[in-house]
Amino acid sequence: MNKIKQVVIRVSDETHSKLRLKALHEGTSVQGVVAKFIDDYVSDNYDQRLTKKESVFLQVVIDEEMQKLKKDITELKKLAVQRQKETEVASDTKKE
Repeated sequence: MNKIKQVVIRVSDETHSKLRLKALHEGTSVQGVVAKFIDDYVSDNYDQRLTKKESVFLQVVIDEEMQKLKKDITELKKLAVQRQKETEVASDTKKE
């Protein structure tokens, strides 16, 4: 059984009026609008509601990190090839 918790919030008269109109338009209560917003906010889906500016910034960060990872992978490949050659040389030396 899920217990319901009550949260008290304070908003300006103007915000309250807008909220009442939005609730009326959606056919729900002010409490329903606020509860839905909070549920969405704390759910995993909230991250999908980024503003355009946030999305662009996030994409820039992702692109920069991808470039760093590509460089790291390239360096690791070079290191792996170098170590493989060293191992082969050491193996050939032991055979002689």
